[in-house]
Amino acid sequence: MNTEPLPGTTDRRVAGLLRLLSNNATIVISGARIAREIGVSRSAVWRWVEKLRELGVKVKGQAATGYFLEKVPDILTADELKRRLKGSLFGKRIHHFFKADSTNRVAFELGHASKPEGTVVLAEEQTAGRGRAGHTWHSERATGIYVSLLLRPKLAPVQAPLLTMMAGLSAHTAVEAVTGLVVDLKWPAEHLKMQLHMPNLSVNGLEGQRNPQLYARPNNKEIQSYDLARGFTPSYPGQVRRLSGEPLR
Repeated sequence: MNTEPLPGTTDRRVAGLLRLLSNNATIVISGARIAREIGVSRSAVWRWVEKLRELGVKVKGQAATGYFLEKVPDILTADELKRRLKGSLFGKRIHHFFKADSTNRVAFELGHASKPEGTVVLAEEQTAGRGRAGHTWHSERATGIYVSLLLRPKLAPVQAPLLTMMAGLSAHTAVEAVTGLVVDLKWPAEHLKMQLHMPNLSVNGLEGQRNPQLYARPNNKEIQSYDLARGFTPSYPGQVRRLSGEPLR
């Protein structure tokens, strides 16, 4: 499904070039092939290679031969995410940014514009990430996964914090399944703690619209501290357990 690009999102030619080079990481790709596959003229190829380099991707050129990646970048592209989420609610509309001020702000505005549930906003770097109680922080490039989801759950506003904890349980399960790491989901703090890695989870939105955001920092060795959640009642852990079918530790 085609999605109209938002201002600032990754250009399709940049994404196509990155995909082509990443899928052929050990092969030199000719300029002619690059031009053909990303839809530009042969003479314009070097400009798009430079754009990719400006984004921090290490592309090496060989005279009269072509280009290849010196190192496959740790970038979660929209194409890769769509492939992995094919058939799911979240695999249809993914907006990828190399740099955004806040994925949550973008998702919030998309909600105001009546964009459909399941829309995903993903960034490699954030300059004004949003947290609870008005807190902001800088989310460095290539150190985390910064993503916001647009949901329209049939929940009363007072029940919105349940989404935060359910997102935490989902992240907990996924991280343990993929990495084998022992992950601890803390209550009532809205974050996971993985050795020296700290994601952050929060939910923002209007009535009928919620934007859960997950800031996972798998490559960041600094523990980020966040305020504990406020306003939760003692009944919430039990509610989360019943909804998830899993015990909280």
